[in-house]
Amino acid sequence: MGDKKQAQDRFTVLRERAKELNCLYQVEELLGNDRLSLPQIFKELIVIIPFGWQYPKLCQVRIVHEDAVYEPPQYTPTHWAETVPIKEEDRVVGFIEVSYSSEVPASREGIFLQKEMKLIRTIAERIGQTIFHRKLEKLLKDWESTHRALAAKSHHEWMVIVDLLRRTDEKLYLYTSRKMLYYLFRSGVKEARQLLNTFGSELAPPHGDGSADSNCPSHKQTRESIFAVSDQVFAIASQHLSDADILENVHKWIQENKLSFLIKAVDSGNTPLNQIVDAILRYRALTGSDTTLA
Repeated sequence: MGDKKQAQDRFTVLRERAKELNCLYQVEELLGNDRLSLPQIFKELIVIIPFGWQYPKLCQVRIVHEDAVYEPPQYTPTHWAETVPIKEEDRVVGFIEVSYSSEVPASREGIFLQKEMKLIRTIAERIGQTIFHRKLEKLLKDWESTHRALAAKSHHEWMVIVDLLRRTDEKLYLYTSRKMLYYLFRSGVKEARQLLNTFGSELAPPHGDGSADSNCPSHKQTRESIFAVSDQVFAIASQHLSDADILENVHKWIQENKLSFLIKAVDSGNTPLNQIVDAILRYRALTGSDTTLA
């Protein structure tokens, strides 16, 4: 008789253990399903978790996350309940409650088995980890989306500026392309060196920027070929520089070009005062700035 009772108790323990493991397995499957939103997961959890407890027909689960409450339609508040907080890192963001809708036989361990207590703590911990993981994933996706948008915007912006210069101000376009070529040359870009070696002084950097190889052969180029090479310079730049770097340099060189006539006027000792004033007014008109020159 004793052996039979012992065997029955062992069977009961194994059965309860199997229920707990099956419950935990289903919980993990739900939490790992990226196609489901958190509210969808919580709605499913309150259905499957009771099957991991001794009396699933009387067991009810309630999950609270932030301001949202997930509970079965016939949920009944009782004092036969166990509540465990849900933590996202160290911050409590809700709780999970397992309860019985009516009184059940208590074992030596109480209304809930020790393994059930451990199970609910494990589930609460896994829910918290999933919430944190989902939030982290969203932050990363938002960051990547913002980064792509900014990159696309800057890429679009520098291309628009360069194209506008090409169509409306050929001298400034060629000036910025030569500046870019020399910038790439100094940065060690192989293609820039090859362009300088091929076209020599026709595409040498503007006076005062430094010098390329003085032995470079000079080839007289047509307007079309010079523009083609200038276009190639920006194509090379797009392969070796970030869009932000290109945009920053183009802006800087345009400002330098606008300022050059002002510097010449001020530096020349023979420039009449009225011409210096005119140069300052021209500079302010071009830059749209009222900044005082110091």
